[in-house]
Amino acid sequence: MLNPTGPDTPPALAVARILRLALAASVVLYGVLTMVLRDKIAPMDLPGEVHAIFHGIAGLLVLAGIWLFRRVGPTGPRAPSGEPAPEPTGPRLALPPRMIAGWVLFESVGVVGLVVSLIGGTGQLLVLAALVLILLHPPRREWFS
Repeated sequence: MLNPTGPDTPPALAVARILRLALAASVVLYGVLTMVLRDKIAPMDLPGEVHAIFHGIAGLLVLAGIWLFRRVGPTGPRAPSGEPAPEPTGPRLALPPRMIAGWVLFESVGVVGLVVSLIGGTGQLLVLAALVLILLHPPRREWFS
């Protein structure tokens, strides 16, 4: 395990792990909904152009999420030399905003997959991709130093 839980684990890291698992669980539910509800609604023939547009949007969401995750850094302020800056007197961010935004973008790929599945296309692959992306981008201990 890359980031074992221990007594020195920052509380924000534990919260980030729980949030990530909750997002993954919601994407799993999207997959279940696509399988259960798809058989209950009348099948519609989704035009190829609309199908391609939805998959293109999902691709852009994936790229944006990966771009954000490549720029996640520690939540605390840094001095220009890269060393931690003195403790701020005001409130600190509990979780890195780019991490949260990246996970939201990955989850939205699952939502697009759910919508595509319900309107007659094949969106199950998008739901699976969303789950894999969320699971492949865990919070890192160095982001919470």
